[in-house]
Amino acid sequence: MMGDQPKTNTVPKFAVVGHPNKGKSSLVATLTQNDSVQISSVSGTTEVAQSFPMRLDGRECYELIDTPGFQRARALLQQLQSMSVHAGDRKQVLAQFVRQPHNPERFHDELELLKPIVEGAAILYVVDGATPYRPEYEHEMEILRWSGQPRMAVINPISGNTYVEQWRQALDQFFSLVRVFDPMTAGFSDHIELIGSFALLDKHWQPSINAAVQALKQDRAQRVEQAVSLLTTACIDALCHQVSTRIPGETIPEAVSQALEVKLKAAVKTIESSVRKKIETQLRHHHMVYESKSLTLEKSDLFNQEDWVVWGLDKKQLLWLSAGGGAAAGALLDVGLGGSSLMLGALSGSIVAAGSSWWFRENLAKIKIGEIIPTGGREVILGPIKNSQFGWVFLGRGLHHLNEMVCRNHARRDEIQMQDWDLKQRMSELPKTDALKMASWLQCKGQRTLMERQQPKINQLLLKYFVVQ
Repeated sequence: MMGDQPKTNTVPKFAVVGHPNKGKSSLVATLTQNDSVQISSVSGTTEVAQSFPMRLDGRECYELIDTPGFQRARALLQQLQSMSVHAGDRKQVLAQFVRQPHNPERFHDELELLKPIVEGAAILYVVDGATPYRPEYEHEMEILRWSGQPRMAVINPISGNTYVEQWRQALDQFFSLVRVFDPMTAGFSDHIELIGSFALLDKHWQPSINAAVQALKQDRAQRVEQAVSLLTTACIDALCHQVSTRIPGETIPEAVSQALEVKLKAAVKTIESSVRKKIETQLRHHHMVYESKSLTLEKSDLFNQEDWVVWGLDKKQLLWLSAGGGAAAGALLDVGLGGSSLMLGALSGSIVAAGSSWWFRENLAKIKIGEIIPTGGREVILGPIKNSQFGWVFLGRGLHHLNEMVCRNHARRDEIQMQDWDLKQRMSELPKTDALKMASWLQCKGQRTLMERQQPKINQLLLKYFVVQ
């Protein structure tokens, strides 16, 4: 359905309209990747029209306008019909009514949603496919038809698709395009498909919409890659972190050891919570709320070894990968030493890793005492964490969170829950050579230079096998 006037290279604008509580704001939030859009099950939450542009690299791709829901469509249509002489004047009558409204208080919501339309916005009409179609909706659709603007209907199966076909048959009579789209669960490919269909509303928008689709794909790929890099950097920081203090003599008091352990755990927890926030920001989730009622990332303590069976590997995997990864990590160390160790690193790495990982409740880190400090006393150092399972736990928790953020639509306001995703299953499906690459990387814990050198390869492995695309 084509607009009356030829379009230039202006940014396509769409007024998202419909009955209250049909998912209009959810659609706006998802398609603009904006989790600040106010969403509520309470009718009338959206009281005024509000614009939400989709910008990438400073360029506006398209704009969605969230609007209040129709409240008195039947009464408004009757009033418009009383002002119209023939079908040819309906667009003009509608525009005149909006600009010089009769009974503005009575039709406040209708005026708010119609204003952007008479100013040139196309129409996205949202209905609920879980509720039956009723003839009263035709009052809304007829008013929208009076505008003469390009229009699409979106069937949102809020709690099921029982009446989708019933709605489709009715909507086909009023709209040139009808699509089914759930803004709460739709994947990225579904987003792209819906946005691409905008170009079918007006041929003059095709270059702008095609450019927007390509920009969205590129932006997502870059953001996911950067999020993976943030995670692996956090792994390196956590597995190479040390804490220290000073003591007056050569004997380390038990209280000092305990205090250092508390300090080390707190620092690593901070690294984990910090990278979560960075990943959420990177993927445009700025308003996450954690109110955990079940075993979730926020409720589960990083250092609670009872939970490690959830986030890390099982004993068989840990033994095999620790042995193989330890040997590979030792080989990396030998290469870093220019071969002067005569490959002893590979041999010792394999033996030590296999022995220490048979049961993963080994000590997290070893404490050591340094030389005498010129100012007096000795430095006591704890870390880095050497526990063979811990690196997998940190990575597993991080990958779970990252995938939740990648798949999470910006309309959702619920907490992060456990999904059918775990590190053990993914590792069991991984080619052995790639599994050993990951294991050897984690076995380099404490060797920041070696871990950073291998980081780009690990990023690619995670993107290929572990991150939902």
